[in-house]
Formats: sequence, structure tokens, C-alpha cells
Amino acid sequence: MTVIAAIQCTPGDLYDSHDPNLYCISIVKASNLFAGITLASPKMGDYRVFSQLARTWGVDTYFGSNYNVAERLYEAVKGYRADVVARVLLKRFYLDVEMVKVMIDKIREGYDYVSLQPDINYEVAADVMSFSALEKSVKMLKQLGEDHSAAAYRFSPWRFMEDRSEFKVFEMRFGTMWSPQHVADVKRKLAILFAADENKQAIEIDNPASRYRCESIAFAASYTPVLL
Repeated sequence: MTVIAAIQCTPGDLYDSHDPNLYCISIVKASNLFAGITLASPKMGDYRVFSQLARTWGVDTYFGSNYNVAERLYEAVKGYRADVVARVLLKRFYLDVEMVKVMIDKIREGYDYVSLQPDINYEVAADVMSFSALEKSVKMLKQLGEDHSAAAYRFSPWRFMEDRSEFKVFEMRFGTMWSPQHVADVKRKLAILFAADENKQAIEIDNPASRYRCESIAFAASYTPVLL
């Protein structure tokens, strides 16, 4: 099965340094989980900066809808003939690839989407779904109106999958925490990045991995995957 990583990003996600180790780029590439990796950016701000960065980082790029994330991700990956799609946020240099691997395996078993229990920190994971489920979501969401709930689902199609009976969702549970050293390393790196980035103004919309959210994360409560 073809697994594609779609990295959701905006220009506001970028630090002054474009070192791939400061973003999820290095860890996603090193994981060897993905047949293709593409940046999926809305046409907001100085979005064309990602054209050069994609070449520098050795990944693809797609510019799509500003607010319809479901459609943007779908258009970004459909050319790969993907079977599995992992949506990752650009700033997640701390992505738990072992967790993502287990999530991908559940999709291979026939599930449409993998949900995590509330006590698991989503900030260290990806949103992993089948391409067919993403495609179905895009088609179904086109039939909805333009009210707030429809807009919210287009922005977070995985929530749509969780709420609709048409999708087969697997809820994962974990039992092993990150080591204290790993937690400390992640916190230390974030502190350095936040200090260097404190005066930057990020685009708030479509930027859930901004420093404002990351600062509030309790990494000591983050888990690594032990499927029960």
C-alpha cells in the first residue's frame, strides 16, 4: 500500500532558520514510512516560499484551499495514487514515528481513520486515514451547507470521520510514556525555538502547531505506542 505524508503548513509556521531538523521534515524522511511527502499550504501570506523550501528539503508541494483542509489534503495527495494518508503539522519535529507506524498498520487492516484516546497527546501524533475515506469525506462535505458545523468539518475532516457512521474508526490506547530524557530534550529544543521566535507574528488560522499552542503542551504526559 502506498503511504503519503501531507505536511500541513503556512508561512507563519516558519522560523528564521529553515533547517529541516527544526521541523517534521527530517524525522518524516528518516522514518522510511512514506512513499511520498508533500507540503500542503493554503494560498495565504508569502506562501510561495514553500516552492523553494520544497526543493531544498527534497519534498513536493501543493497550494490549495485556504479554509477547506479536507479538499486541500485530498488534492495534494491524489496524484500519488495513495492508499494511506498521514497528515502532519510542519512544526512537529518531535513526531512519534513509532506511534504513526502503528496507526498506519491499522489502516492497512481495513480501518478508515485511527483515533487516539483523550489521555494521549495528539500533538506528538499524525492524523492517519485511508485515501478512500478522505475522498469520501470531500464528496460528502460538498453536500453540506455553509453553516459553522460544515465549515468546522471541512477544516478538520478527521472529526467528520469520527462523527459519522459511514466511517470505520479505530480508537487506539497506549501504555508507555516517553522517557524523561526524551521529554527533556523536546522541551529544551522548544524553549530555544520559542525564544528565537518570540517576536514573530504567525497566521493564526490553519496554524494549530503555532508556538502559542506548543507552549501549553505537557510533554511529560505524552505516550509512545503500546497497542492493547
